[in-house]
Amino acid sequence: MWKLLTRLIGISIYKLWIGCGCAEFSRRMGPGMFTRRRGETNRVDRINCSHDINGDTEEGSHKAKTFKKFRCPKGCFVVVFLVVMIIVANYMGIIGISSKLEYMLKLSDSVIKRRLVTTGAVAADNLECSQIGRDILLRHGSAVDAAIATLLCCHNINPHSSGIGGSSMITIYDPKENKTIIINAKAISPSKGTHQVRLKIPPVGPLSIGIPGEIRGYWEAHQRYGKLPWKELFAPGIAMLEKGVSMTKDGVKSTEFIQDKLSTRFNGTLKGLFPDLSKIFCYENGEVKQAGEIIHRLAYLQTLRKIAKYGADYLYSGEGAELLVADLQKQGSILTLDDLKNYQPLIMDPLKQQIADGIVLHTTADHSGGILLAFILKTLKGYNITHESFNAENEVKTYHLLTEIFKFSSAMYLAGGDPRFTKDLDIKLKNLYSEEFAQRVRNFIDPAKTQKDELYKKIVSDSFGHGRDEGTTHVSVLGPDGDAVSITSSINHYYGSLIYSNRTGIILNNAMFSFFVDGQYNLMEPGKIPSAGSAPSILFRNGDINLVIGCSGGDRIASTLAMVLMELFTLNKTLTEAIRAKRYFYDMVRPHLMYEADFPQHILQQLRDDYGHKIKQRPNLISAVQAIYKDPTTGKIIAHSDERKQGKACLVKQLVLPDIL
Repeated sequence: MWKLLTRLIGISIYKLWIGCGCAEFSRRMGPGMFTRRRGETNRVDRINCSHDINGDTEEGSHKAKTFKKFRCPKGCFVVVFLVVMIIVANYMGIIGISSKLEYMLKLSDSVIKRRLVTTGAVAADNLECSQIGRDILLRHGSAVDAAIATLLCCHNINPHSSGIGGSSMITIYDPKENKTIIINAKAISPSKGTHQVRLKIPPVGPLSIGIPGEIRGYWEAHQRYGKLPWKELFAPGIAMLEKGVSMTKDGVKSTEFIQDKLSTRFNGTLKGLFPDLSKIFCYENGEVKQAGEIIHRLAYLQTLRKIAKYGADYLYSGEGAELLVADLQKQGSILTLDDLKNYQPLIMDPLKQQIADGIVLHTTADHSGGILLAFILKTLKGYNITHESFNAENEVKTYHLLTEIFKFSSAMYLAGGDPRFTKDLDIKLKNLYSEEFAQRVRNFIDPAKTQKDELYKKIVSDSFGHGRDEGTTHVSVLGPDGDAVSITSSINHYYGSLIYSNRTGIILNNAMFSFFVDGQYNLMEPGKIPSAGSAPSILFRNGDINLVIGCSGGDRIASTLAMVLMELFTLNKTLTEAIRAKRYFYDMVRPHLMYEADFPQHILQQLRDDYGHKIKQRPNLISAVQAIYKDPTTGKIIAHSDERKQGKACLVKQLVLPDIL
């Protein structure tokens, strides 16, 4: 009887204490508040008192949200009543209170000493979107749920980078099955898409549109691993659109970039060539809207509401599909209603590669940047890169070797293709990240100088083309249950094809321009997937998740991820330091080593003067990395989103209560 009474008092004290401090208690408290999950040693309170993380999550300098003004909850009166009853009972000799009072004091002290523990994280290229993903996890959503809600937010804030008119590659880890799968929801060629059509396709416009796979990919992932209702994942994004979304600085730069490209390449303007898109992101005079300007996309809002209500079929076989196809065909697209109806994402096994002792990479295979990443890491491993490789005496030599490997990976980016359409291509692609090919590359590389680009391309393949990916975003998620998602979403170029569907509000991709006009493997055929640079990855150390990582950047993705992993695992940098480190890549199309501002000039000068490399500063973004690191020893979770794209990550903080309750 006494234990039951003290337990009741303890819970009442806890309610009182929380009620005085946490503004969200009365709204969030529910019957599952004190539930214990199987295998847990502590009781976990699901109340969201987590912190918003501004970039550097390693320093622990997090400020809690401001609490509302104190309001005494009902639990206050319960505590007062019970305490009075105990005092009266003790005075009358009914109970002895000395030992019980000591117990109660310990109980109260342990409740007050409750602590916030990091159990997961979301890393997106925008703080608001990371927060949305975090809140989904705090509502018992899965990592897939969080990733979908987060990306729907990203599509709103950065529509120049991604959207439901694009496609994605999704790497998912399921701890229950201890299995990683890839959902390939990339855009594919329409049924009327042929090589002859590709010869007529400009970089943008209606012919460049591939069958979008984004929503079908989300649906497939949710059907397999979703926990929350599909409709709830759309609610935050819909709420944003109802208020209107501010034009970002990155959005302004990207739109101005498109204006310049249209002017130099087509001698036109966005308003003159693509007036429907211009109405959304430009003023009536054709000038790009300023940062902070509120963008309203009412047609897109209605489309999202209906996808949320009716599921993916609305956009692929329902009314939404009919509206979309009618709009696109009116503008000259070859996309048909059957193309949308027949679209299905591919379910694939990951490429697995051990990159260091106990560390195994799981990434995308076939027509993706995962092969390039695996190749770079395999080749680097043979050079035994260590701390000493980056001392004053050796660092330029090491960067020369790295640049040479990047030249090969750039040539490989131009040589891939869809293995479903070419016999034995899957075997040839696997050979590209084999030890035999890595050794062949190391034998070719001259440690004293660079060589002509044609030699690198000849060793890799005779294929060559001009595909580019600028419009890309990445989200990494680690859930409290140990599930993880790494997803890269793309519409290819900034604003994709520049084609806007008035009745659905969707901006369409220009993925068909990623097919080559010559070569052997990456030629346009109906139902074929063009090569792309996406490499959403999950790394495991001794069987446990160690890193969830990916980035945007098209043909720069693989080299960027390789540099971050080298900084992290070879140079033992923190995750934040590794992502903030300066980058470069080799551009085989515009044959130069392209570096970002503030890259150490003495290294660049020696690479140019002593090793013969052509160097050039890249004026705009190279890449943006989003990653989550879990310490293999302590279990501490660290998340970081690239500031290059104003990214910020959020940790999932949950209350852990002592077992005394």
